[in-house]
Amino acid sequence: MARRRSLAATIAQMQREAARAQAQQIRAQQAAQRNAERARAAYARAQAAEEKERKRLYQESRAADVAAMNEALELRMQALATILPATLQVDDHIDFESLKRPATIPAWQHRHLEVPTPAPQWEQFAPAEPTGVGKLFGKSKYQQALTAAQGQFQQATAHHQAQERARIQALAEARAAYEGMVSARKADAARQHAEIDAFRNEYESGDPDAVVSYYDMVLQRSSYPDGFPQHFKIAFVPESRQLVVEYELPTVDIVPAIKQHRYVKSTDSINESPRPATQIKSTYAAAIAQVALRTVHELFEADRGRHLDVVVLNGVVDTIDPASGQKIRPCLITLRTTRDTFGALDLAHVDPLKCLQHLSAGVSRACTELRSCCCVFSFVGAVEAGRSLCRGAW
Repeated sequence: MARRRSLAATIAQMQREAARAQAQQIRAQQAAQRNAERARAAYARAQAAEEKERKRLYQESRAADVAAMNEALELRMQALATILPATLQVDDHIDFESLKRPATIPAWQHRHLEVPTPAPQWEQFAPAEPTGVGKLFGKSKYQQALTAAQGQFQQATAHHQAQERARIQALAEARAAYEGMVSARKADAARQHAEIDAFRNEYESGDPDAVVSYYDMVLQRSSYPDGFPQHFKIAFVPESRQLVVEYELPTVDIVPAIKQHRYVKSTDSINESPRPATQIKSTYAAAIAQVALRTVHELFEADRGRHLDVVVLNGVVDTIDPASGQKIRPCLITLRTTRDTFGALDLAHVDPLKCLQHLSAGVSRACTELRSCCCVFSFVGAVEAGRSLCRGAW
């Protein structure tokens, strides 16, 4: 009976231990499952955070692109608003000396030929003299070595002399070629300097062709924003000391049609706000008015030779007539002014359109609609009269 109770107790103990082991295993499995779920959740959060960061960086890059586009628009509008002020800080006079190109002389590249090659020395070839017993029994062997060394020395000396003759000849040829090149470049520079001096003398003496060439250079050197054609014709009437300029104006396309770019995150798109038509027209009218005043200013300021009393400017534009579809070349601005009248202006503080009105300039009432105004001085008529010379990019 006691044995049965002991066996039953043992079995019960084994069952309890098995139950505990099973419970422990279940708890371990549940813990592993929870850990796995936590790991998956952490991974999902990391992925979401990474995606969120990528999205944030992408949106920032798009916003930066839009900011750059808007800055470019702002810079463009600033450039159009400062066409006239930009030239007031520049001396438009052309210094004839600055036109002279110095002779460009490259460095001498053959200094290695100026260094003689060291001559062979007998000490480098002479055999060692016999000593001790060798003085008695090695004379013949030493004599043979001495004779061989003398032959080698003579050959080395002859080879060195040939090398030196070749070096001296190559040096002479290189120096002659270099000096010839230097002389030619100096001669070219001297010819160019003589041409500039002749040009200056002709300009200062009032030669019509030189006067036209000079003012052509003045207008060519003027720096404008992109989109300005800078094409022109010049005629000079020496009898009246009058310079006539037909200057091609830009079209209204120089004014950005877009006022602002805006990035829309929800649709990942860039929207454009159009610039009001009234702003486009006013900006364009002010810009071409500045071109007219700037051109006249540059001509009078550059006139150190005092050849000009009057400047006539006809501002034209190459475009298409929207009514007929045909190419037209209307004159939008025409201005005739004297040195004294123009010199009395404070261009740093004028309103360009009002300034043209003050100068009695003819300005199209609707520049952007390309209604031409009557030019007060016909460029073609001046040329046909045979009293002027013309230059320019046309």
